[in-house]
Amino acid sequence: MSSSAVIMSNTECCLINTVDRMMSTDQTVSTIRNPVFLKSLKFEGGSTPVEPEKADKTALDAAITAAEAVDKAKYTDETVAALEAAVAAAKAVQADDKATQDAVDAAKKAVDDAVAALVEKPDEPP
Repeated sequence: MSSSAVIMSNTECCLINTVDRMMSTDQTVSTIRNPVFLKSLKFEGGSTPVEPEKADKTALDAAITAAEAVDKAKYTDETVAALEAAVAAAKAVQADDKATQDAVDAAKKAVDDAVAALVEKPDEPP
């Protein structure tokens, strides 16, 4: 009796089991495409994972520059504090060479939203 068997490496078995478990969730595609997930895989036989594309931070840089140019004296302390927190978080993403495009886009949106949410101080009577 002869039987043919497919021999898989431990990595291939783990990958198949992981994908099988994820197939029942809505996060399958995003998880498989996630660079952290891809980097966690160990490849045998000399092949290497494809490096994810570097995130484009041009729009984030512009949002940070615009936010820093805002005349903070004209706005309420609470809204300025929210803007400063968003800018600080955005700068951390900006400095992260491994930041994903989603993280960059989210940081830009947070800065833009904080600028849009600025509330001017009421005029003081003379």
